[in-house]
Amino acid sequence: AGIIQKGSRAKCVAILGSDFDYSIETEECMTSVERDRIVACLQSKGVLVRCINAFTVSPPRGPSIDFFPPWAEWHPQDMVVEEPGVQFTSGQRHAIRMLKHHAEKYGFQVAGIELERLVLQIEREKGWQDVTDPWGARRFSEAQRRLRSC
Repeated sequence: AGIIQKGSRAKCVAILGSDFDYSIETEECMTSVERDRIVACLQSKGVLVRCINAFTVSPPRGPSIDFFPPWAEWHPQDMVVEEPGVQFTSGQRHAIRMLKHHAEKYGFQVAGIELERLVLQIEREKGWQDVTDPWGARRFSEAQRRLRSC
């Protein structure tokens, strides 16, 4: 068993207030009974925790912490687990972070991973790489335009 950092912080695209995401790697499928025991134990110690797909710990201040067991019996059959080891280039990271700030500022309810996918889609369509768009400004502007048109 082990814990691996995932999500926007692992990919260097987190913004202020982004949650912390960790994957709980286990040798066997985690059962609902084990899930309920973990939640009860943490709650008995005063920890504010809930579990839908991931164990979400909400501290008194600051961002939440999600511990996600990818192999758990309570997950839906069609659940998609993020591929490990996604590494963005500098321009991609800048574009994604700017887009996340923009979405937050203007109230767009879009998951961070969807914004990441949008930037990568635009990059493929337009052929914009770090060589021609080193700060990701063109990728950000196009993504921003597409968000506004939704």
